[in-house]
Amino acid sequence: MNIGIVVDNEFFSDIRVRTEAEILRKAGNKVSVLRLQFSENKLQDNEGFAVHSIRITRKKKDFIYATMNWNPTYEKLWAREISKFIETEKLEAIHVHDLYMAKASKNGIIRSTNKVKLILDLHENYPYAIQLYEWATKFPRNILVQPKKWLSKEREYLSYADNIIVLSDYFANHLSEKHNISKNKFTVYPNVPNINYFDSFKVNKDILDKKDKITLFYFGAVAKRRGIYLLIEGFEKLKKKFQNLELLIIGPVDKKDKDKFYSIISDRSDVIHYDWKEMSEFPSYVSYSDICVSPLEKNPQHESGVANKVFQYMLFEKPLLVSNCGPQKELVEKSNAGLVYIHDSVNDFVKKAEALITNKDLREHLGENGKKNIEEYYNVDKFEKSLLNLFQT
Repeated sequence: MNIGIVVDNEFFSDIRVRTEAEILRKAGNKVSVLRLQFSENKLQDNEGFAVHSIRITRKKKDFIYATMNWNPTYEKLWAREISKFIETEKLEAIHVHDLYMAKASKNGIIRSTNKVKLILDLHENYPYAIQLYEWATKFPRNILVQPKKWLSKEREYLSYADNIIVLSDYFANHLSEKHNISKNKFTVYPNVPNINYFDSFKVNKDILDKKDKITLFYFGAVAKRRGIYLLIEGFEKLKKKFQNLELLIIGPVDKKDKDKFYSIISDRSDVIHYDWKEMSEFPSYVSYSDICVSPLEKNPQHESGVANKVFQYMLFEKPLLVSNCGPQKELVEKSNAGLVYIHDSVNDFVKKAEALITNKDLREHLGENGKKNIEEYYNVDKFEKSLLNLFQT
C-alpha cells in the first residue's frame, strides 16, 4: 500500500512519528513523508523514506500556524501541498499527525480527486493543551491566536478523519462520549517504546559521580503544568531527612518559567539540570537514577495518555512516582510499577517518595514489574498490529 505521512515538523524530531513510519514500512508498505524544512541545508538522513519538503522559514510558519483560527494561509498551504503529494506518490492513505492538520488534509484529498483514506493521529488533547501554552494565551498574543476557539472546533476536525489514533482507552472513551462518535472509529496506540531502539544504545556507567546518592529523575519539559514546582518543593522537604538525595532534571525550560526555575536551582549542588541531552544518552541517565518521576498536574491534556518517558522509565527497570492523572495512574497501578500520589499534594508526594527512598527492595520489586510489563504488554511489537490494521481494512 502507498501510505503518506504528513507532519508539520522536520519528520524525525518526534520519536512517535519515527516509530510509526518504521512499522508501516517494515510491513511492506511504500511510505512517503511530507514535512516542513526550515533550513536550506540537508537536515537529516531520511533513512530510506521518500521525503517531500515544504521550504518555509520558522518565523513565517510560527505566525501562520498561530493565526490559523482567522487566517486561512496555513491550511491552504497544506491542502495544496497534500494534494500534490497524493498525486505524485499515488497515495492510497495518509497518516496525519495532530488535530489541527485534519481539515487541511481533508481538503487536500478533495483537491486531488483521489480516493484516499485519512488516518488522524492525536498526540495530545490539543484543544486543552493550547490553553496551557504561554505563546497562545498571554496578552496580546491570545488576541491573534484565539486559543479558546479550538474547544468548539474539535468535533468538526475529528469528523474529517476516517479513523482516529489516540494514546489511551481513557481518551478514546472521552471523545466517543463527548462527540457521539462510534468507538469503532478509534484505535489506541500508546507511546510505547521500541525496545530494540533503546537496546542499541550503550550505558555509560560513569555518566555522573554516583557515590552513595539516591537520585530522583525527571525527564521532559520543565514547566509548572508539568508539576515541576511540586517536585522541587517535595524534594526540598525530603532533603531535611535524606542528606544524600539529589534531583536530576533533563529538559528545556518553558520561557515563562525560566526566572522562577533558575532562581530556585541556582547554586545548588544537589540539583542537576541539563536543557538537552540526545536520546542516545537517556539509557545512561535513567540507569544512574533510583526513582523516576512524572509529576504532571491534573488537567484534560494530561488525561489524554501516558507520556513517552513513563514507558521508558519502566523499560529501564526503575520504580515510578507519578501523579494521579488517569492514564498514568491506571498504568502504574495495573503494572504495580510504582507509587501514585495526589497531583497537588506535596505531603502525599513526600510520603510516597519516602516509602521508595527507605526501601531498596521495594524499589527493585517495582522496577522489575515495570520492565516485565513493558516486555510482555507495552511495546511496539504488541501494538503494531492495531496500527497496521487501520491501513489494511
